[in-house]
Amino acid sequence: MKKYGKNKMSREPINFSEIETLEPVPSGTYAVRIEEANAQTSKKGNEMLALRFAVAEGDYVGQNIFDYVTFSSKSLYRVREFYAALGFCEADSEEEFTPPEDSELIGLELQVKVKLETSEYDGEIRNKSVVKKYYTL
Repeated sequence: MKKYGKNKMSREPINFSEIETLEPVPSGTYAVRIEEANAQTSKKGNEMLALRFAVAEGDYVGQNIFDYVTFSSKSLYRVREFYAALGFCEADSEEEFTPPEDSELIGLELQVKVKLETSEYDGEIRNKSVVKKYYTL
């Protein structure tokens, strides 16, 4: 799409038929690739890693799965499981661990077990793929 410079919008036709659907993937286990990994702060003030995975194989190749890995005392088991699935630590490790930089995670592959869950948001029923477990690929 052509750009006209600062604060000016392109006036070329836009093809809305190219909009990708954001339908969640069904429950199951998927081979995924990390496309985005960004350090953020949760609403409760905990450090967390916001992740966007792309399905790497099968019927849903290219579809996105989103997840957050929160660095709180209640969820450290999940932090360890995530990094162990990527080979950065052992699954039963009790040793101190320094997580890699976010940029080092981009392109890495692992498996995720997903459950399709339904919730209500602003009076609207929504389906969401929720990551329940991480596995080594």
